[in-house]
Amino acid sequence: NEVKKRNHSENRQNNTTDSCSRSTKPAADNNLQNTIPSVKSTNRPGANISKEELKDGLFNAFATMANVGGKILEAGKNTAKDVAKNFRQFIGNKLNYKINAINQGSEGNCSGLAAIAAFGSLPDAKQRLQNMIQPTSDGNGYKVKLPGRKTFTISKSEVASDSTKQRNRNSDLEAAILDRALHRALGNPPWTMGSALSALTGKKHSYIAAGNIAKALKKGHLVLGAFMRGSHAMMVERIEGGYAYCRNPWHTNKLEKVPLSDAAYFETV
Repeated sequence: NEVKKRNHSENRQNNTTDSCSRSTKPAADNNLQNTIPSVKSTNRPGANISKEELKDGLFNAFATMANVGGKILEAGKNTAKDVAKNFRQFIGNKLNYKINAINQGSEGNCSGLAAIAAFGSLPDAKQRLQNMIQPTSDGNGYKVKLPGRKTFTISKSEVASDSTKQRNRNSDLEAAILDRALHRALGNPPWTMGSALSALTGKKHSYIAAGNIAKALKKGHLVLGAFMRGSHAMMVERIEGGYAYCRNPWHTNKLEKVPLSDAAYFETV
């Protein structure tokens, strides 16, 4: 019966996780090779960007990188040079081995991003990230070694692609790199919460009852919950008075108070 229950829960999550994506208008399909030359060929690098240009997918894509580039791009205030500089900062080797910000984009990969947020909350997360992510010798990408798996090479162009930015709007570089590594390890989402946790930690995942979560968290376990009737994964940070205080992949900088009864199930490592 337990096996049947587990399979049913995993199937349920696989069938519903896609609905957890944030509604965003995809940026234009500009690859890395076409982007920088397009910015440089504006013939007016010192002129302010117009509202019309911001509507264009090219400039819109750069505008989504506010947190990574450290500068918000606004119509009438920033120039084409600012756009190019912001982009170079994003694809540069700016690893600080911390995961502070995750903002889910249009892809239904909440399970993976919630797992990445939980992984980043570990006391030794910085050391783990340093062991997992290293720049390639040619400086064109990153080598990622997930526990018990082969090393994946993630190119900077892959991390900086429009599709990745839409998946991780304004997310930390480390989060975007790990998201790509999970795609290599697990295939295209949706993924189960447990499989994402296991891929990042190398530990076996299991289901956990709501009444046991507080104790598990005190022992250092990571817990994810399938909220919104099982359609959206969130990292559970603490349990208090019948509520789960969670980090939502849509905006992990905010702590959300969610009734425990809103969760279909929980998984932990």
